[in-house]
Amino acid sequence: MEETGVAGEARSSLIRRIETTSDLFDVGDERISVSFIVPAFNAEDSLPETIASIRAEAPSGSEVIVVDDGSTDGTVETARTLADQVLVRPCQGGAARARNDGSQVARGEVLVFVDSDVIVSPGAIPGLLARIEEGADAVFGAYEPMVDADIRNGPTTYKNLLHHYTHLQGAGEASTFWSGFGGVRRDAFAAVGGFDPAVTTAADIEDIHLGYRLKKAGFRIVLDPSLRVRHRKRYTVGGLIASDIFHRAIPWTRAMLELGFFRNDLNLSSGSIAASLLTYLVVAAAASTVLVGWPAAVVAVLGGGTWWALNAGFLGYVRRHWGAKGMMVAAAFHALYYLYSPLGAALGVVAYLLRHDHRPFLNRLELEPSQPGDDAEVTVAVIWTPDDPATLPDLFEERPGVELLVVGERRPEGMPRWARYLPASPGATRNELRDLALAEARGGMLALLDAQHAPRDGWLDRVVAAARRADLAVGGSFGHDRSGMLRRAYQVARFWQWRPERRPGWVVEHPGTNLAVRTAVIRALGGFREEGALMLRLAGFGARPVRFDPEMEVRLTGSVGLRQLTRGLAGIGRLRAAASVRYYDVSRSARAAAVAISPAWAFAGLYYLIRSAVRERTADLSFWAALPLAVLGAAAYWLGRNVGTIWAGDRGGVVPWTEADIARLAAERLDRR
Repeated sequence: MEETGVAGEARSSLIRRIETTSDLFDVGDERISVSFIVPAFNAEDSLPETIASIRAEAPSGSEVIVVDDGSTDGTVETARTLADQVLVRPCQGGAARARNDGSQVARGEVLVFVDSDVIVSPGAIPGLLARIEEGADAVFGAYEPMVDADIRNGPTTYKNLLHHYTHLQGAGEASTFWSGFGGVRRDAFAAVGGFDPAVTTAADIEDIHLGYRLKKAGFRIVLDPSLRVRHRKRYTVGGLIASDIFHRAIPWTRAMLELGFFRNDLNLSSGSIAASLLTYLVVAAAASTVLVGWPAAVVAVLGGGTWWALNAGFLGYVRRHWGAKGMMVAAAFHALYYLYSPLGAALGVVAYLLRHDHRPFLNRLELEPSQPGDDAEVTVAVIWTPDDPATLPDLFEERPGVELLVVGERRPEGMPRWARYLPASPGATRNELRDLALAEARGGMLALLDAQHAPRDGWLDRVVAAARRADLAVGGSFGHDRSGMLRRAYQVARFWQWRPERRPGWVVEHPGTNLAVRTAVIRALGGFREEGALMLRLAGFGARPVRFDPEMEVRLTGSVGLRQLTRGLAGIGRLRAAASVRYYDVSRSARAAAVAISPAWAFAGLYYLIRSAVRERTADLSFWAALPLAVLGAAAYWLGRNVGTIWAGDRGGVVPWTEADIARLAAERLDRR
């Protein structure tokens, strides 16, 4: 029968390409080319064995592409010694974005995605290619049943066995996809637009989302659990629960509702749903035995027996691989799984109802190649207002390739002789001063410092390193200030999440000071203009657009008053929240929900603050003494956030870059898929 529609057109195109391509190799009677795409983040230790396992059975003529997603270890250097191509992303976009980037440079007609924490088992690659040769458009495998002994614990072993058993039960024609080890024909992948990077900020269900779209477009997907890989990820109990709720249940539920695509397979079988309901019944009956007595106990026993019968296949499978003791451990984890999974699904429904009609351009924009400045590779702009100290703090010595701008209403004292002064209009805001610096900057990277922050030794070296790496943005840390209770409280309330003790990594937001961003990108985004808007716009280029470098440290030099701690932080919260509401076009119901749960988020933030201070041993006497004032500042910030969330148009900030502007920019300049 002749195929029609998207799938038929894509397969016909693929056949024409196969017939005219010279860089091919044999797989059975059909000749196809293959690109192996490995997204990697801090995979220095696991990457060599992953690539070696690919090379062991990859056909001649294939290629291995590693896409680094902003690693902070030696992943890039390791990859360059092992892979055929290495792409380094300018900011962290998540695994979906990394895989898409790899597919853009791939030469193969078949794209095989392999996670950097798996080791491909013998026979898996030839088997995958054979399934595609037989007519499948996409093929994926499964994990080996048991994890390696060195990472084996209860939650890890249970998770791995559940994954393999689920794939065993779903073998054959499938409606989903798995990118841990999965291959797809290039034309099928392109026909549905590849992975959707806006689905996730990390790595969760972007592959399931791809599979649903492939199936809806008429492509054929095959699950073959005999194609196996060894997974090298170790879970904790908390990590397992968080992963299942926030990286599986919530986004998976949203994906099904948004795509209108529902299938009774894998984790969504009717048996799994029944077992989940039965788990709640057993728990409720057991809890009520104190009040009801033996009738509740009978219900609990009968329900428990029925529950065991429903899960007998999985538990028997676990016993064969992990023994009787392991089976009991798996039964406990499985019951827990059935308890929290409906919660994740319910939260997914809520998330869909609040945001289903809005598809922002988060993580969808492409970066143009970095262009170095004409006269300098870095421009440092010191923003000075009348509220800042009269004398500038010590900065750094003159250096080739670096220009220094000082922007303010009048020339401050202590300005270095080699700096260039830019006069501003009276009453100009900090963001207006930043825009003035942006207009005059000649460097490829613009670094911003408020005059109340003095850079530590080596600060400029970190900025220059970011410019040479071609990072999208890099933000530094704010050192502890113990010279006064108000100053300490302000540092804790305002800058705690960017403290020097925090590990290097990627963050969603950062203050507008001690921040360096590509000059051309800021100009393309319309400048600074409004507090909080720049970070939202940068999120179009990556899920976490700012590299956090704790060694790029500054210290507070100006004075801090109670007004700055309260009204100042409230104003920051109000403007950021208003910018988010307008940028995302958040509905009234979603705004009401955000305000309702804000106390919970505030208490969670306070818990995180205290816990991290204790663990990092920065909870000294000055910390505890200033904590009540810091809580007051945090409360003012959250009050401002709620005001900005509710009255975004009247009392919040105005974001001049709307979703329509983003769509036009994506269509004209950046999003060329």
